[in-house]
Amino acid sequence: MKSKLTNKTVLAHSSNYTKGRKGYKVCKITPHHMSGVLSGEQCAKIFQRASRDASANYCIGVKGDIVCSVDEDNRAWTSSSKWNDCQAITIEVSNSKTGGKWPISNASWKSLVKLCVDICTRYKFRLTYDGTKKGSLTRHNMYANTDCPGPYLQSKFPQLVKEVNAELDKANKKATSSKSTFKSYKVKINTAVLNVRSGAGTSYKVTTTVKKNQIYTIIEEKNGWGKLKSGAGWIKLSYTKKV
Repeated sequence: MKSKLTNKTVLAHSSNYTKGRKGYKVCKITPHHMSGVLSGEQCAKIFQRASRDASANYCIGVKGDIVCSVDEDNRAWTSSSKWNDCQAITIEVSNSKTGGKWPISNASWKSLVKLCVDICTRYKFRLTYDGTKKGSLTRHNMYANTDCPGPYLQSKFPQLVKEVNAELDKANKKATSSKSTFKSYKVKINTAVLNVRSGAGTSYKVTTTVKKNQIYTIIEEKNGWGKLKSGAGWIKLSYTKKV
């Protein structure tokens, strides 16, 4: 699985990450800094070297491009902590210049906020940060003797929490308002087999399938997808007919 915000996929070498998450659920985000001025693709290509022994789920470039390097279903090797990386989506963020406080660009910041909002929405958690490992927003230097994520990005962690949670609240308010006025209806499946996904889009996991002529109740619509009353997930409405 990967975010719909991904501009490109440049997968890390198979020796630089672990398949699966050892039974852990994603409930954390760990932003890092690249210690350099790079595009997302340039950073991801570094993780394609078999000898690198490191990776990240995402790389955000200096211009804000978002590249997937390790699928979200797998644990990236980013934070010097198996425990953290099994639970976290890890994100490498380019610096806008090297040295000093290691700042990042406004474009990188905006992409980081959007990506965090997307991750929190899909995995159903909010950002919390108290400077300890207990929060859902964690740092590399909590687990290793390193300057990462750099003085600038680390100082922005409280702001990241504020902006991300504000966007989550805005989306929840909008969804609640939409649900209150939405009138449910029934549809009949008009294709042989139709995937049911965990969210409204093909980037979400397939949870089950439904078959032709079966009838289901739709309780919410989003971008041409309908949410099933059963709670099984979302289906593409273009493959159905109202009854």
